[in-house]
Amino acid sequence: MRVDAGASWLATGLRRDRESCLSVSARGVARVDGLAPSSPDGHPLAAGPGALVPEAPLGALVGRIGTERFFLGAEARVPEGPAGELLLAVNHREAPRGQGLGSIEVDIATYSLGLG
Repeated sequence: MRVDAGASWLATGLRRDRESCLSVSARGVARVDGLAPSSPDGHPLAAGPGALVPEAPLGALVGRIGTERFFLGAEARVPEGPAGELLLAVNHREAPRGQGLGSIEVDIATYSLGLG
């Protein structure tokens, strides 16, 4: 799926639950907040206040499930936590919107934890 830079959260239709995990692989180039283009790992410094995920780099692929927000980058396993749908975005400051260029292509795999 494609995550456009500067857009709001993208619903993936995939859910994290107690018996499965999600693995994310991303590639592409995005430019946000007037910075140089970056990979899904984003720029080296944390985005700070006003960003979708303040502790993650600007331009990085980030995720959200419910109220939990987290850094994903180019390769990641979605952290354990409450069940819910995975939302994705390119980390940017929430206002003003629409100042992103480019996109990140994301592959998501679901696998069983074997708890049953």
